[in-house]
Amino acid sequence: MGKPHIVDTFSTELSLTKQFLSLKDLTLNTDHTLLQGNIKFNLNDGSWADFADRVRWDMNISQGSQMSGYDISYFVTNWDNIKPFNLAGKMTGPLNKFHLENFLIRNPDVNIATKTMKVDNLLKGHFSIETKDLSTDFTYKDLKAMMPSFISSKMKNFADDFGKLKYNGTAKVNPDQIYVENGNLMTGIGQAKISKLTLTGYSTAMPKYSGYLDVKDLNTFVITKIKQ
Repeated sequence: MGKPHIVDTFSTELSLTKQFLSLKDLTLNTDHTLLQGNIKFNLNDGSWADFADRVRWDMNISQGSQMSGYDISYFVTNWDNIKPFNLAGKMTGPLNKFHLENFLIRNPDVNIATKTMKVDNLLKGHFSIETKDLSTDFTYKDLKAMMPSFISSKMKNFADDFGKLKYNGTAKVNPDQIYVENGNLMTGIGQAKISKLTLTGYSTAMPKYSGYLDVKDLNTFVITKIKQ
């Protein structure tokens, strides 16, 4: 990004050993970010090396915190989206393999909340996301707009015309497939109660759907592109 990361306010009860760095009752305020809560970095044999894979986070972020990709890029150099977002909840694990509890991410256009979620290989391309309790309210275009390009480039345009996507249920997502075991979906093209739906190739020009849906007022043209 080429700009310095300026810290306006930093206060915490700090503990540093060869095993960890603990930031208790943290308030970190930069030009772009406000983090409040508790963060502990568990080092790998006393080392910060291979930060994304070997340094384990124990983080509990308070409501009202905001993060910007501008500051994320300081740690993850290929994070090229500076759009800020609010976040709160608990995260454990390294950046490339972590677990979320009672976690939410939102900005004025996107709202995502989950009681539990597992995220793997987020920074290495072939990511895997799994949750049994997901709640969303966004458009697909707005969701892509808040992602770094190494993620958004794989999401393509399959749901751009679906309008608002309000969903409650399970989800397993990787770059090749979205799988829903049970969920309720409201969109701009209709409503659906979903059981065992698999969407493959969603990052291609011709995604494929397979599963069971109980639909209401569904505009099939948006999916099939066939007027009849």
